[in-house]
Amino acid sequence: MPCVICGATATVKSHIIPRSLFRHDLTPGRQVVGSLRDGPGHQHLQSGFWASDILCAAHEAAFQVPDDYAARIVRATMTGVGPDDVATLRNPTPRHLVLFAAACVWRMAVSRSDGSPERTLGPYADRLRAMIFNGSDFDPMLLVSRSAYRNGDKDLRVGVLPHRRKEFGIKFWRFIAAGLVFDLKLDNRAAPPEMRTLAVNVADEFILFPDIPVDVRTDRPLYASLARIAAPRRRGQS
Repeated sequence: MPCVICGATATVKSHIIPRSLFRHDLTPGRQVVGSLRDGPGHQHLQSGFWASDILCAAHEAAFQVPDDYAARIVRATMTGVGPDDVATLRNPTPRHLVLFAAACVWRMAVSRSDGSPERTLGPYADRLRAMIFNGSDFDPMLLVSRSAYRNGDKDLRVGVLPHRRKEFGIKFWRFIAAGLVFDLKLDNRAAPPEMRTLAVNVADEFILFPDIPVDVRTDRPLYASLARIAAPRRRGQS
C-alpha cells in the first residue's frame, strides 16, 4: 500500500504508539502486555505495534515533534513520583500533546483499515488528518490520567492500543502506554463541566491523577490474556 497521504510507493515503519514510550516500561523483571488489535492484550510487547505500509518518510516525520513531546511528559511522571502520588506536570505546548494522541488514534485506524480510516473513525478520520498534516484548528478534548491496573496488591503495566470506550455516554478513543491513560474525545456532544475541567488542551500544567484502581481480574479479556502468557512460564517454557 502506498503512502496514504501522498501516494509515494516507498513507505517506512510507523509505530502506532511511539516505541520510546514502550521502552520506558521494559525495565528488568517487567514486560508490557498489549493487544493484537483493539482492546486489551494478548502478547508481550518489545517496542509496541507498528505498520510499514501507511506513510512515506516525509509524512512520518510530521509526528516527530508531538511524539518527542509526549515522551518528555512520560519521563517527567517517572522522576520522583510515587505510584499513589498526585503529580503536577508542566505542559508548555498543550497542542503537541493533543496532536500526539490524535496521531496515535489516526495511525491505529489507518493501519487496521487498509488505508481507509473512515471505516473506523467516520467523519473524524478527515478531521484528524487535517489536524495532523494540514494544521487545522480541530481540537478534540484530551484527558490524561495515571493507569491503575492492579493484580491483587501489585501495580501492573499494560500497553493498550487505541480502542473505543464511553464515559458519561460520550465516545472516546483510549490507549494506554508507559503507565498513562490517554482519552481522546471524538464526539460532538458536550462533555459535563466536571470532565472539561480535567482537559489538558489549554493548560500549561495539569494534575495527573491516578485513574480509579481496577483489579485486572475484573477485566476478563485482559486477565485471560495474561493467564495464557503466564502459563508457559509456570511450566518452565519461558
